[in-house]
Amino acid sequence: MPPFTEIICPVIYDDLSSAKNETAFATSSGVPSRITGISSRSISTVSLPSFVTISVFITPGDTAFTVDIPMPGRHMVYNALAAAAVGNIYGLTTEQIKAGIESLEPISGRFRMIETDKFLIVDDCYNANPMSMKASLDVLQDGAGRRIAVLGDMGELGENEVQLHEEVGEHAGKCDIDVLICTGKLCRNMAERAQRTNPDLKVIYEPDRESLLEHLEGYVQDGDTILVKASHFMKFEEVVTKLENM
Repeated sequence: MPPFTEIICPVIYDDLSSAKNETAFATSSGVPSRITGISSRSISTVSLPSFVTISVFITPGDTAFTVDIPMPGRHMVYNALAAAAVGNIYGLTTEQIKAGIESLEPISGRFRMIETDKFLIVDDCYNANPMSMKASLDVLQDGAGRRIAVLGDMGELGENEVQLHEEVGEHAGKCDIDVLICTGKLCRNMAERAQRTNPDLKVIYEPDRESLLEHLEGYVQDGDTILVKASHFMKFEEVVTKLENM
């Protein structure tokens, strides 16, 4: 398997009171903690909870091990790598680091998978920013059945909020998904850009959460994989509850 060669730049300090000693970690060779191989398994409604596993080969210091990360998305690899670097600094064994990573359990609203008798719901509604929106859309592409993204406004983006919503819409238009449902004042920009980017993508716009909840049942069908994501103020946990109760 070819190495995953993007570099990540942060450092971890092994003495929190000073910055004299630092440990870099990356997804390529040349640093103390690195990843030399990565593979992912598709999202599906089979064999929960392992259906979202990413397998990585981590080399912290002079040791190496393979670990399954029980959450989807290559962005989770960076978190696991950081955890391995910290564990190595504080003297944990590879077995302890591996066990810690593999025991990760998502909490409500943070990429929690909910399997009902109709859908697979990806509950990622606790919060959102442009980077996390794009990462979640990337993961959704591996879903079984129709892949539906139910996205809402992102808050606290400042003067570039319109442009940033448009950028997420462009990314969605380039993703291999089937339906994009955009909700909220700012998400109109997302919907319009997605439709311009990919005229074949089914794009639905709802002005607010109440309207979305009223029409949602008509947008989904059995076998769908449904991503639900927005900033916390959008209260999209109500959308997740609605889907669970269908």
